[in-house]
Amino acid sequence: MSPRSAGRALPAADAASYMAESVTGHRARHRAVVTPHTSSEDAARRVPPGSGVLEPLPDGRCRLLTGGDALDWLAFRLALLGVAFEVHEPPELIAYLRKPGGRMVAAASGGGPA
Repeated sequence: MSPRSAGRALPAADAASYMAESVTGHRARHRAVVTPHTSSEDAARRVPPGSGVLEPLPDGRCRLLTGGDALDWLAFRLALLGVAFEVHEPPELIAYLRKPGGRMVAAASGGGPA
């Protein structure tokens, strides 16, 4: 029998709550606040379970609270939503998105390196 690691103890809440807390920034290195430009119902279909928390906004849209340890992975997950979105924070994510965004616009327009 091999020795087992004690591992990390889960908080008193269930595993789903633990995962939601991890991706919404309490444990993640980068916490993001994003407004997807779609209805709350559509956003709920697009955001995979456990990858963020949706908060309703008065105009029928919602705010997405999510997070990640790496800006590139966080940007990729947001791009996979398949809708336009506005990042409110963190400023590091906003700055990060400009680089691949510029390269994608250049590629789509047939331009050279951005």
